[in-house]
Amino acid sequence: MKIKFLTFGMLLLLSFSLVLAAPAMPYVVHGNIVSGEHPLLNAELSILNVNTKQSSLTHTNENGFFQFDLANVDQNYRAGDTLKLALVYCAEAPECQRTLIVDDGAGIRIKIDVQTIVQPLPSDVIVVKFQCADGSFVDDSVKCPALIQPQPEVIKEPVIEVQVQCLNGSLVADISECPEESNNWVAMIIGILVLLFGGAGGFKFYNGKFKHLHRGLVGYHDPNTEHSNLKYRHRTWKQSPLGCIKDVKKIEKGIDLRGGN
Repeated sequence: MKIKFLTFGMLLLLSFSLVLAAPAMPYVVHGNIVSGEHPLLNAELSILNVNTKQSSLTHTNENGFFQFDLANVDQNYRAGDTLKLALVYCAEAPECQRTLIVDDGAGIRIKIDVQTIVQPLPSDVIVVKFQCADGSFVDDSVKCPALIQPQPEVIKEPVIEVQVQCLNGSLVADISECPEESNNWVAMIIGILVLLFGGAGGFKFYNGKFKHLHRGLVGYHDPNTEHSNLKYRHRTWKQSPLGCIKDVKKIEKGIDLRGGN
C-alpha cells in the first residue's frame, strides 16, 4: 500500500513539474498608434504585468503598428493578470495609458490617437504623411532628402600617338624631328642659288613656309607635294632639293615627266 501511495505521489509531482515547465501560450497585445489619420513611426511603448512586475518595450513601424507577445515578456502570466500599456513619451497622461486584463483569448487589439495630447512628440517620432523616393518617411515632403543623380560615366577617348615616318625610315612625333630636316636649310640655300642662276619656276616664302610655282598648276604650293598628274609629278623637295629643281625646269620647258627624269 505504501508503495502505491509513493508511486502516485511521484507521478503527481512529475505532472505538476511538467505543467510548470511547459512554455506559456502566446498572448498578443497589438494595435496602432496614430495622429488623426496618420500613423506614428518610432513611437516607444511599454507594457507591464502588474501581477508579476515583468515589463518590456517596443516601437511602432511606419504603419504605426506595434506588438507584444506576452509569452515572450512573462512566462508566468495567467488569465486575470492586469497589464499596463503606455506610450513612453507621455506615459503620465491618461490618454497615453491603457489598463488591460488578460483573458482566455489569444490577445487584445487597441488603438491610441495622440492628436489631442498636448505634450509634443519626441524629435525621433515621425507622423508619417509622405514616403520619399529613397524609401524614408516624413511628415512633410520638403523634408525628403535630395536625390543624388547618378553621374554619367565619362569615357576617355584613347590617346592616339601620331607618328611621322622620315625618309630614312625612322618614326618621329613631328616632321621637324626628321634627320633630313636638319639639312633642309642648307638644301634650300643651294636650291635658291640654283634658281637665281638657272631659274626653275617660281619660289617664295609664304606665311613662313617655302613654296614654289610651275606650269600645270595654279598658284604656289608646297614643293613636297606629290602631284596626281604624272606629267607634273616632280621629285619632292624632301626627296632631293636639286632633283626637285631639275624636274621643275623640265616642266617649265614643257617636258612630260612621264618620259623619265
